[in-house]
Amino acid sequence: MAKNPENVMNFLIDLKQKLKPLGEKEIVYLKDLKLKDLKEKSLPTDDTNYYVWDHRYYHTKMLETDYKVDEQKISEYFPMQSTVEKMLAIFEHIFKLQFVETPKEEASTWHEDVKQFAVWKLDNPESPEFVGWLYFDLHPREGKYGHAANFGIAPGYTKSDGSRSYPVTSLVCNFSKPTKEKPSLLKHDEVTTFFHELGHGIHDLLGKTTYSRFSGTSDYLLIT
Repeated sequence: MAKNPENVMNFLIDLKQKLKPLGEKEIVYLKDLKLKDLKEKSLPTDDTNYYVWDHRYYHTKMLETDYKVDEQKISEYFPMQSTVEKMLAIFEHIFKLQFVETPKEEASTWHEDVKQFAVWKLDNPESPEFVGWLYFDLHPREGKYGHAANFGIAPGYTKSDGSRSYPVTSLVCNFSKPTKEKPSLLKHDEVTTFFHELGHGIHDLLGKTTYSRFSGTSDYLLIT
């Protein structure tokens, strides 16, 4: 779409110039919001800096008080099950994929909450091509990694005889577990985070490399 690198750089520079004064104005406002908050709580106000660790709290406070943004209400539009299904449908449409969940009794997983999917490429629907394995480990538990990430479990590569060693990749998140009384609802930032990490997983699955070291989003690509 951009046609050449110059168009990309011109776009980014123009965007930065237009957004910078707005960002500076917002920082001033957030600093004032922090100072007011500290005074209301009778906390020291001699340090007027606005730190990285301040931002999530005061930015959320600004959204709630000034713009009446209620993250809990917004999450009602994103029940986890249907949201994940629709995300998979996007990749099915764009890349002609099919995600087939393995029945729980047949799945090879490290925990009962983990879901296993066989991923197929349907360029020729009469002769689907197996792509690899995708795992979803989406709910918190004791001792588990506490954030959201995509982990490549096994790289995809071409063997010396020309056959494929298929990639295996996992999405690890910590979304609330649904119950009989309440479904699992995703906050907007959780939706964007999951879509981002799913993109890494699709990258792991669809990249066809001869050598395993170049599979997925590998740092080995930065070789000298």
